[in-house]
Parts: sequence; structure tokens; C-alpha cells
Amino acid sequence: MSRSPNDEQRLAIEHQGGVLLRAGAGSGKTFVLVEHIVYLTNVWIGEFSKNLNLNFEDYIRQKYSQVVMMTFTKKAAGEMSIRLTEKFQEIANSTEENKDFWKIANDSLPMLMVTTIDGFCRKLMTAGYFPHLSTEAKVIFTPERKDQISELIDGWFEKRSLHISQDIIEIVIREKEVLLNAFCNVFNDPGLRLSWKQFSLNDSRPEKLAAVIADSYKLNDISSLIAKIHMVDLPSESERSAFEKGLAELQATGLPEVDSVEKLEIYFKFMAGKRFMPEGTAKKKCEAYEQAHIARKGLRDWVTIWMPEIELYTEHYESKILPWMKLCQELYVWIDEGLDPNQGLTFGDIEYLVALGLENKEDLARIQKIYSYYIVDEFQDTSALQFKIIQSLIGNDYRKLFCVGDAKQAIYGFRGGELSVFKDCAQLVPQVRTLANNYRSKPEIINFNNSLFKTVLPLGKGFEGHDAFSVDAENQNVPPEVKVSDFPGSIEILSATLERDLTIEEKFKNEHINRIEAHLMAESILKERTAHPENVCTVLYSKLKPSMDLIRFLMERKIGFTAQFKIDLIDDPIIGIFLGLLRRQFDANPLTKDRYPLFLIQSYMDVLNLNFKITKLELEAFDLNVRYWGLVEGFRKFLHILGITNENSDINLKIIETINDLHHQNPEAVMTQIAKGDNDRISLDLRSGENSHMVQIMTAHASKGLEFDTVYLGGIYTNGKEASDGALFGDMPGSFKWYLDLSQRDKRSSPFYLFENELSKYKSFSESKRLFYVACTRARKKLVWVSLGLPEKSFSIPENSWIDGLNYWFNQGLSADSSKSVKVTEIADFDSRSLLQSQSRPQLPLFFHDSVGLFSKGEGSSELSLAAELS
Repeated sequence: MSRSPNDEQRLAIEHQGGVLLRAGAGSGKTFVLVEHIVYLTNVWIGEFSKNLNLNFEDYIRQKYSQVVMMTFTKKAAGEMSIRLTEKFQEIANSTEENKDFWKIANDSLPMLMVTTIDGFCRKLMTAGYFPHLSTEAKVIFTPERKDQISELIDGWFEKRSLHISQDIIEIVIREKEVLLNAFCNVFNDPGLRLSWKQFSLNDSRPEKLAAVIADSYKLNDISSLIAKIHMVDLPSESERSAFEKGLAELQATGLPEVDSVEKLEIYFKFMAGKRFMPEGTAKKKCEAYEQAHIARKGLRDWVTIWMPEIELYTEHYESKILPWMKLCQELYVWIDEGLDPNQGLTFGDIEYLVALGLENKEDLARIQKIYSYYIVDEFQDTSALQFKIIQSLIGNDYRKLFCVGDAKQAIYGFRGGELSVFKDCAQLVPQVRTLANNYRSKPEIINFNNSLFKTVLPLGKGFEGHDAFSVDAENQNVPPEVKVSDFPGSIEILSATLERDLTIEEKFKNEHINRIEAHLMAESILKERTAHPENVCTVLYSKLKPSMDLIRFLMERKIGFTAQFKIDLIDDPIIGIFLGLLRRQFDANPLTKDRYPLFLIQSYMDVLNLNFKITKLELEAFDLNVRYWGLVEGFRKFLHILGITNENSDINLKIIETINDLHHQNPEAVMTQIAKGDNDRISLDLRSGENSHMVQIMTAHASKGLEFDTVYLGGIYTNGKEASDGALFGDMPGSFKWYLDLSQRDKRSSPFYLFENELSKYKSFSESKRLFYVACTRARKKLVWVSLGLPEKSFSIPENSWIDGLNYWFNQGLSADSSKSVKVTEIADFDSRSLLQSQSRPQLPLFFHDSVGLFSKGEGSSELSLAAELS
């Protein structure tokens, strides 16, 4: 029996657009979206009843065909379609009022489009709304696009090499792979591609530097550092210490706000090459002096990073930077014009071309006549370009838009999601409504999350200061109808004290801490599964690498589990066997030609416990089949001869087929492409042991939209470190690296690139806290993490790791009310030394531990199995 919406949900359901719905974790937003379609159908039935001259089936089909519901993933779209279908079938079978209308509405429901924004853009193209674009262009993936761009760069070089300076030509020759990867990134990101199309060389001129310096000054909150120096009251000149004299000299500069190169230079001249020491006179030491010392160092660090890059950029702009940017812009235009949409489209191309196509008023008008109402789920992860597409589709009439999301769960910035879109839209739509009740979690979990994130969300990097990109830490409510339970929710902290003698032992490394944490969690999961076998336990990581130790410990304890796992292509046995057969093609020595592939393939068969002894006859049969059927089909027949059932053929063989088509069945080119290892990795679900669904290991990103009885937070001591990709181009106009000294390969950052990196670090940390929020709000009954008592200086926790936020909350934000549900479990006599000294399993490819979906035909599936999809 379906439930009825409460008052809060009814407000979110009963409207006809013009609403941004802020839907917190567990608030029932999917229920609201389904009920909203039911509400609209009721409205349309009422409207039709006033004019019965029409045919209801035609009427309702037209109404549904005007609605587009966009979800974030295909999986979510499929689940939403199922929920809608089930709801409408239930109404059609149970209602007496307007029964005939509801039966027709149920049959007509497929006319309502439920898809992703990429899927909708693709639909617009294949439906012929853009006459200049093919309706049949196939979707291509990374290898094909990279090959297209590589060919275009080669063509450009052949045509232009005689007209470009030798220095630039040498850079292009030497750094071709860097340039290739940079432009692949540009053309795979529709927003970045559009910004390059709109880029003007004037945007990078030195005269534009004042604005970016001012932006960095504000972003890094340099004014607060200057204020701490300015506010210090100093004694008379004759009584000043060396520290006080230094502060006085700095105050004498006037401490101007930095909004120009000239003002930046004032500070640089004062601070360049100086070593600042704190107040050394004991009786003069005070908190104000300590803060002023820290502020002065922070100001010096900022100034000494920026000023040298500004000076170099200004000095070499005409001679080195402008020629380099002209070349890059020319190359961009060449590639942009050379990529033929009819020869294949990436998903990035689809959004990019639709955004451009919607600029044609006639094409846009045709689309607007067909589609008039857009529902967008997970709106907080919408990119700026996607929002631009939506704005074009609705003609900036926000009454045609209903978007649902939660700013606290905006976690896809690395895919282009832009939180500012959510905030901007809130100012544009007629109404903003909120779902604040949480129906997922126990009251104790809700109150804990309210307390934790009210404390940590506003904090800046390192869980200190202020976060300029923070979202409001709005509390969630325990629904009024929820009664006190005999089984309350709980927060458990697994506490263990570690020992380390730094006079004879090295400091703990990241892998040590991850292993200790994994061991303690595995022991806890074993107890949890024994005490509450009905509860699903899930371990959530921001990055999967630390989960390797947990997988090993769970296997040792015979605990069944399902783990999200990623492997390189060449670690897939099917890919490895194929590569071995290809290499055989290029051994001209008949005495050695078969030796390596026979050994390699037999080794795979033995490790995977596949009962087949391979001989030269099978290799010769492969040669014959390749001659008649081609590489891919010849390889399929080879696997059939070996008697191998390949559960992941839709992945590994599809990759082989794609690369083979890309290189026109050229064995050498195919072998080189695969062996390079720069293709997509494969994401797998590793299932081990009995009841493997009851313990799950995954990323917090993958957990979005899911819920689990008990959640463990994993990798929290080491997940703060962010690796910089060092890309040649950034996302902003004028953001790039340039070459100062060709012989030394000395790449410098433009000031715009420097600012973008600063901005990225702040945004990345803010997003990391939101991912932390997503992880904690998956828990229904219990939330668990490990707390380690570390000897002083024995381990440096990477800045911004989640444990710092938890410790800050425990020391600063834990209220008496919250503490009632927090249980600290002390792990007595924990011997970390023995654990770390024990022999760990070698880092062998996954198929040494698991069948990776391969087994002999007729044997059935193995105890360990894998389900795979492209990452």
C-alpha cells in the first residue's frame, strides 16, 4: 500500500513548475518526483474533464511528450522509470475515480521522457532538430578521439612547420605527447572547449594581471593577514625588539590592499629574501605577536609565489608567451574545424554541439514547441554549460523548470559540476522549497550529522579559518511521526593506541596507517556480522587504494563481501592473452616464435585453474582464423577452442574490437595501443564468499543515493592529499604553462594558471567536505570510524584528511546531547608492530586471487566472480 505525502512533501509535489527543491539526504525526493508526475496527471485529467470533445489518449500522450525528466546517470533514469511505472500501475489497478483515464494514462506513460541530460541532447540530434548535424553519427570513446586529434596535429605540423619559429617547432616536436594530451582534455570537456572557442589573445595580456592579483588577494583572505599586522600596538622606537622593528617597517608601507602589480611590488621589495623570526624576548611574547608573526609569514609566502611569475610573464610576454599562445590557439582552431561530427561523437561533443546549435533561433523554436517542462534531478551537480543548455530550452522562463538537489551533496566538480549553478538558480526561480525531514536515518545519526557538519562545513583548508565556498549547514529534522525506538542509532569510535620508538623505528607511512585501520575495521565487521547478521555493513572511501588491505583481511576472516575495484586493461587475462598472441606475430625466428605465447597462455590457464593444455596446434588455428575472419573474430574462436567462458566479454572484447576498428586491423598498431596502458581502466565489483551482498566496499561517490544499516568511514587518515595533474592548459582563459628555457624544459605558470590552481585547491577541499557529508548520511543505524592514538611526530596526517574534521568536532563541537549516542570502544593491548611486521600478500594482478569472471565451459560460476563496467 502506498504512503501519503506529509505536509512538507505535499508543498514540493503540488505545483506546475518554477520551483527549486532543496532535498536533504533521506528526505524522499524520489518519492516526491514520482508523486509530482501523479499530481500533474490529476491536473490534466481535471482539465480534460472540462472539455470532453477531445480524445483523452491523444491529449495525455501529448502532455507527457512535452515533459523531460533528467537524472544524473542512466542507472538513476532506469530506476526512476521503474518507480513511475509501478506507481501508475498501482493507481490504475486500485482507483475507482477516473479509472478509465488512469488506465490510459498508465499505457501512455512511456511518452514521458526519463533520461540524462546527455541522453536528451543526443535525442535532439538524432531527431534532426539540428539540420547541419548527422542523425546517425556513432558515439566514440577516448582511444578514437585521441587518434583523431593526433592525426590532425600531424597534419597541421606538415602544413605549418615552415612558417613557425624554430624554438616553437622544437617545443612541438619534443612535447607532442604533452600537447596531444592537453588538447584531448580540451576537446573532451565541452565547457573547456567552448571557453577556448570564445578565448581572445587580449585576455592574456599583462594589462589584465591586476584583476587576477586582486582575485587571489581576496581568495586567500590576505586582508585578514594584513589586519593582524596592522592591529599590533608597538612601543616607542627606542624600546622595540628586532621583531617589533620588523613589524614597524612593514606597517610603514601603509599596508595597502593589493589590487595591482605596483602594490604587490611594495610588499615584495620589503619581504624578498628576508627570514622572519618570532618575538624572542620572553616578557614581550603574547598572542597578538604570535598571530602577527604567522600573518607576516603567510603574506611573505603569497607575495614570493606571485611576484616572480608576474615579472617573468611581463618580461617574456612578447617574445615567448604570445607566440606560444598564438600557436596553441591556431592549433585549437585547426582541430576544432577538422573534427567531423559525422565521423563519431564523444559525450562531450554532444553537449558542446547542442549548446552551439541552440544559438540558432529557428532550431531552438522548433524544440521549444515540442518540450515545455523540464524536471532536473541531482541539480547540484549540473555544469555551467548544462545549465546554459537548460536556460536556452526554457527560454529563461523558469516557470518551465522544476529542479531538485542538495547543495551539501555537490560532489562532482571533477566532472564539471558547478555549485554556483545551484546558488544562481535559487535566485532565478520563482520559488525555493525545502525537504528537511530525514526518513532514512535513526534520530541519533541525524543529530550527529547535524552537529558534525554544522561544525566542519564552514571551516577552511586544514579545518581552520573560513571556507569561502562553504554551503549552509542546514539541519535535518527527525520526522514528527518517528517514535522513540527500542534500538536507537549509535556512533562508534574504534580507539587504539599505537607505539613507536622514533630513535630506532621510522615514522609511520600512509600504507602503515591504512593497514592498521583496515585490520581494526575487519575485526569490527566480523563482530557486527555475528551480532547483527541482518544488517548490511558498508565501508566508504574517498579513494579506493586503502581498501586493498581491507579486502585481504576480510578474505582471511572468511567474511563474504562485494568490493568496488579498478584494474588496468593489461591486468585483464583476456587482454593479456590477446597481447601475447599479437607479439607472436612479430617474432620471425621459428625456434622462438611459439615459446613465449605458449608459456604465457599456459600460465594464465594454470593460475586461473582452467583445465586446458595449449599446444602449437591452437596457435596455428588462430593464425588461420585471423587470415579468414580478422583479428577480433579469430581471437573469439581461439577462446572457444580453449573452452573459456568470459563473463566480461561485453567489456574486454569490446575494448579489443574498438581498438582494432580504430587501427584498421593493423596488429602492430593495435598491440602498441593496448600495451601503452593509457586506455580506460575497468571498474569491477569483486564478490567473495557467502552472503557477499551483506558487506560492501565502495567509494563515497558510488554510494550516492544508497543507504546502509552500518557505515564505516575508511581511509580517513590519508585521504587529504590531492595530486596535481600538471596539465598544460587550465580551464580559464589565459590559464596555461609556457616555456622559459627550452634546453632545461623549464615550464612556468601564467598568473591565470597560478590563480586557477589556488581556486581549485579551495574548491576541492570544500567538495571533499561535501563528499564526507554524503558518506556519513548513508548510515541508517550506525556510523563507525577508527581513531588512532599516535605518538608525537610519528605520523604526519595529510592536510584536509577527514580524521582532522572528526577530531575537531570531537574537541570543539561535541555537545552533551550528541555525546549520549557516541560510544568509544577501546582496543586493549593492540600490537601494531606485529601487524606491520607480518608478511603482506604481494601486489600481484587481481586474477592471481580471483577468477575475474573466467571459467571453463560447463563448470558454472566460481565462488569469486566479477561484474564489470567501463570506469
